[in-house]
Amino acid sequence: MSNQLRAVIERIAEARRAEIGRSNTVGRSSQELPAVIDRIRRAYHDDWEQQSLPFAQALLRCVSGGIPVPTLSVCGHGTAETRYTQYLAHFLDPSRLHGLGSGYLDSVISLLRRNDPSILADIDTALAQTTAECDIGRIPGDDGEPVGCAVDVVVECPGHIIFIENKIKSGESPHRNSRDRQLTRYDRAIDGNPTYENLTKTRVYLTQDGKDGLGLHEWTGLSHSDLAEAGLDLLRSGTLAHIARENLTRFVIDVLLGPYEKAEDEVRSLEQLANAAIRTDFSARVRFDRAVSRNQMLVDLLMEGSQ
Repeated sequence: MSNQLRAVIERIAEARRAEIGRSNTVGRSSQELPAVIDRIRRAYHDDWEQQSLPFAQALLRCVSGGIPVPTLSVCGHGTAETRYTQYLAHFLDPSRLHGLGSGYLDSVISLLRRNDPSILADIDTALAQTTAECDIGRIPGDDGEPVGCAVDVVVECPGHIIFIENKIKSGESPHRNSRDRQLTRYDRAIDGNPTYENLTKTRVYLTQDGKDGLGLHEWTGLSHSDLAEAGLDLLRSGTLAHIARENLTRFVIDVLLGPYEKAEDEVRSLEQLANAAIRTDFSARVRFDRAVSRNQMLVDLLMEGSQ
């Protein structure tokens, strides 16, 4: 829809330039302006009814049938990092009964590899072991007392290990006994832990905007939208059974809505705008197109989940 909206805007701009070009004087251009605006509106409506109206109607049918319930968001815990971390670890664990096997983990690794080609292409995820709130070791504190370090999610595969630190509302956490920033403390713990010595390591900093570790480039940035994209890629693969699709769709809706405290209000807003747009109101159609463009991944997910 975003590309479609840009195309409509470009056609409107072309029509306006053409009208101005055909006007011989400023006066004539001013006199013809209402007619020009009317022609632009008609062109927009014609284009919208051919391309966007069927889409808006399909979206309404989808939403009216209900959406897969985003569990954490509905319970008001979408921004609770501990619960969210457990939820994420569940879907990254191929041994859990979500029906995805290692599919979602593979999809996330594939997305990470797009951002960081150095990540190995032959990671064996079939027997991956996933741990939430994983103790990765201790480092000396400023006063000599040890400082414990625990990463939100650790995924260990044969010869490879992935560390994921998840932040929803907060930044890196300070420690009263260390002047090091959180990711630096974790680097020291990882590098000093003999358990990880012979493993290839991937370090992921999961945040709302997906920035890397602010100067610590060993930590690859990943956003919640990236996690949703990995889920959509898997949903579109056509390889999932019904239960697996349902479970993954619920999780990805939570990924898109929970950390941003939107819950189903965002879906309701899209529904209301679609209803108004169908009633041929020009400004309502523009607002609907903009809303879809802003929430393209959520819309894609809802439509995908209805199949």
